[in-house]
Amino acid sequence: MPGVDAVLLGPYDLSASLGKMGQIDDPKVVAAIARVTDACRSVGMPLGYFGVSAAAVRPYVERGYTLIVAGVDTTLLAGAARGLLAELRG
Repeated sequence: MPGVDAVLLGPYDLSASLGKMGQIDDPKVVAAIARVTDACRSVGMPLGYFGVSAAAVRPYVERGYTLIVAGVDTTLLAGAARGLLAELRG
């Protein structure tokens, strides 16, 4: 499509669009991700992936995805707050 420079897959949004909210490992969602991956690779389109953790995005980095978004601001903030509280209590 003219004007599209890259594709960033959001598996949670995609799963919701497919009627499988939050089920990112559902075969229908996995197949859709594979279809987008194949389409992007066939035209040399840069491809990215969003995941909530390093472990979630690592397989996509290994598959050659180059645009990676890892983590959620609220989760990162909560983790830092728990760490600070543990230090204060320790």
